[in-house]
Amino acid sequence: MSNQAPEEAMQSKSDHKSTTADRIWQQAEKLFFAGHKKQALVRYKRFLDHHPDDRPAITRIGAILLQTGQSLEALPYFQKAATLAPQDAASQFNLAINYNQMGNMLEGIRYTDITLELDPNFVRALIQRASNKLSAELYDETLEITGRILVLEPDNVLAHQLKISC
Repeated sequence: MSNQAPEEAMQSKSDHKSTTADRIWQQAEKLFFAGHKKQALVRYKRFLDHHPDDRPAITRIGAILLQTGQSLEALPYFQKAATLAPQDAASQFNLAINYNQMGNMLEGIRYTDITLELDPNFVRALIQRASNKLSAELYDETLEITGRILVLEPDNVLAHQLKISC
């Protein structure tokens, strides 16, 4: 029988779980940044076994799935991340990108709009909106948006390309 008080035993178990999770996270990050995304994906999912609501891990899994052409599989991860942080513009934008990759442009536009409501200067969302406007041949609106982008980031190559396309 252990000499530890129940609280100490619980703390010790919690510390072990945290240490294990930290090790898994570090392995996942190392693999991810080395370009071994499939192996990193396995580790991130194992990390979620320890911390099921960890938004960075959830987002990273969604990003890996999206980057490897698995947009349908990525969607629930981005949805969960957005649910965990509804006021986080980046989480909403990930949904926009995911829906666009799935070919659901209306949902992509909707989440781009939500992103820009949360952060009107979110440049990647502004670029996405300008691209959508250009695709719809709304040149004046495209120019207006690219102008806003270039005020924020004068050297933004994508904004310059969109402007030239008008």
